[in-house]
Amino acid sequence: MRGGGVVGVEGADVILGRDAAAVDAAIAVHRSGAGLTRRTFAERLGPLARTPALIRAVANARSVVAPKAAGVKWVDALREGALALSLEGRALKLRVHLATDPSTLTDADLPIAPGAEAPRPAPGSRPIYLALRNLGQSIKVFDGARDQLQLSFLDGVKSALSTLDSVKGPLRTFGRIDVDGLIGQLTGTTTITEEAKPNTFALRSEMQDGGPLRTALNRLAAIPDFALRLARVDLNVRRSGDAYIITKSGKAIMKVAVLGNTLVIANDQAAGLRAIADRAPEPARTEGALVAHADGSAVQDEIIRRFDLPSLASIVLGGFGDLDASARAERTGLDLTAALALNG
Repeated sequence: MRGGGVVGVEGADVILGRDAAAVDAAIAVHRSGAGLTRRTFAERLGPLARTPALIRAVANARSVVAPKAAGVKWVDALREGALALSLEGRALKLRVHLATDPSTLTDADLPIAPGAEAPRPAPGSRPIYLALRNLGQSIKVFDGARDQLQLSFLDGVKSALSTLDSVKGPLRTFGRIDVDGLIGQLTGTTTITEEAKPNTFALRSEMQDGGPLRTALNRLAAIPDFALRLARVDLNVRRSGDAYIITKSGKAIMKVAVLGNTLVIANDQAAGLRAIADRAPEPARTEGALVAHADGSAVQDEIIRRFDLPSLASIVLGGFGDLDASARAERTGLDLTAALALNG
């Protein structure tokens, strides 16, 4: 192999190493009966050992993640990690199991709410969404760990949490708003959808009681602009019917409404928040607090966008169908499943 390492063959086994010496060393270990045995490999696979698969792999999950998240309680509890890729019917299915030490964790330490109960997503106008049960728990966990998280794909989340922290004091002073208490209300299903206009999204979240947040928004909308400027707060709230327009440095950045016990947020000022709140929740056929879906066209569009491919690439990518994913957390581990339908 040029530039990619060296491949060796020993009976029915294929060995890939960075150079010939590494491959020879691996073959020598195999011949001596030392190294990773089938029994040890099966033990490290955990529940995935019982899953027929084309590809299986194991790794020490903590050693992989810890350098970028040292000190995060859930990461420190990680032990073995395993994955299995299988072909089931007309779909590729990926399963990942990350084992954790339950003696070091409580349910509140988990990155998503524990248990088999699935969220009830309320899909939007485009066939792509993510739904999460008990968003409040995930916000609290990530907020408490954000200084330790050095993962680039979480930069947007960390920025949003930093902004939230920066306004907690002024919100409590001017609006008598307990932000942490309001976050604790987000125990139902939160659905995040990509909307029809480019680069627009909507968030629909079921609250225990929407009254306190509605009252808080009314208080904020009544605060004089000069008082916010004196407090050096560049966020402002303006009421517009049932909605509240959130501005930053004088520019509208999102639109918010609390309709009954449903919180709706959109970054499109023309979005109909009532219509988003009225979207019908659907039962999920998965287990765990998180579920995501994208239909084939959305999957193809996302691949083209992510990798900056020409539009003609859709001809080749036409073989990819719907993508469905879910995750379940327990103190003993996190299980993730993703299935990609294959067309043709």
